Amino acid sequence: MSTISYLTVYNAHNGVSIKIPKPIRFHSLSNFKEYLIQAFSIDGVENLFLLSSFGIKVNFNHINETSDVLVFDKRLFADKIDQRVLQGYLSDSNYQNKRTKKIDALPLRTEATATTTFEPPSLSVANAVVNEQNLQGILRVYNNWARNLLDECNRIGEECSSLIKQINAIFQSLTSILQFAGKFIDDITQGFYHHYNYVKLLNYKNAHSHLLENFKTLQQFPPVMVNGSHINLVDFVEYKSLKMCADHNLKHLPVVVKQFEDLKRVTKGS
Repeated sequence: MSTISYLTVYNAHNGVSIKIPKPIRFHSLSNFKEYLIQAFSIDGVENLFLLSSFGIKVNFNHINETSDVLVFDKRLFADKIDQRVLQGYLSDSNYQNKRTKKIDALPLRTEATATTTFEPPSLSVANAVVNEQNLQGILRVYNNWARNLLDECNRIGEECSSLIKQINAIFQSLTSILQFAGKFIDDITQGFYHHYNYVKLLNYKNAHSHLLENFKTLQQFPPVMVNGSHINLVDFVEYKSLKMCADHNLKHLPVVVKQFEDLKRVTKGS
């Protein structure tokens, strides 16, 4: 008998999770996101940002091989955060109604006091005759109180376990978004230095600054015999076009190099 596996999806900002049985039945990533905004009460598919473990963006083609998905609300990463969105997460108002357990304390009502209390019932037997019947009634009251107290303790224990899972999910999400940010910065840095080294190489070659000298050298080359005909290599060079390109490089390349140098200093300074 095959066991059912699940995809666990976490709200990264409050730790609430849902489980979706595999194989995933959604036809596309957009359909998957539509389901998530309903499950987590997030306004708009465009506000969702999905990561899998280790800060890797979710590839929907491999969603059935993924165990965990972390859902981030892009609105919390904006330059100016909507305070209503922030307060919604802080007060848990976005998911309070979806919880299966009540947060408020369970009222304990005893037959003797008829009031909400965690204290054992206070029974006065000073003026009563203590007999077997009275003793049974007293024990019944204490038994009900103990049972209600045990139920409340179990409920609180379940709530604590649930909150611990949510806190762990939040820290897992924080680790993943930091890993994603680190990889993102590394990719940008590698791309920058690739282009920076390429621009430096162009500047070092500086063929544009010696074009006239090189052209005169090429004019001094002797003709080459090809199929009985004499060919001058300089005839294959379009001097005007080369000079126009060289003048363009001579004018703009130093500016580009300076911009890269300035950007390099900024990145090192930060």
